[in-house]
Amino acid sequence: HTLVLPLILLELFNTPHQYPKRRIGLLILAIVSISYLLWVLWIYYAAGAWVYPLLGLFNRLGLVLFFSVSLLLVMILYLLGERLTLLTWGSAEKAKNT
Repeated sequence: HTLVLPLILLELFNTPHQYPKRRIGLLILAIVSISYLLWVLWIYYAAGAWVYPLLGLFNRLGLVLFFSVSLLLVMILYLLGERLTLLTWGSAEKAKNT
């Protein structure tokens, strides 16, 4: 988990990316994120234990807030990545021609 950020930054400066339209990108991200959260909840339901012990500290409202804030944070990070790519590589057309 600690090596992810340096590798992502290395990739940002090494490889231009072309993001899908923002609405489509955020929709795909939301679907994947919600699917993961549902999987975590299913494991708790089936096994009776949380995959991440931290989740056991929250009541239902706390879990809803935690999952909502997590989803919002992931979407903000997606937008940040999109912005950093734009600042690093310029417009999408410029990145295509590189």
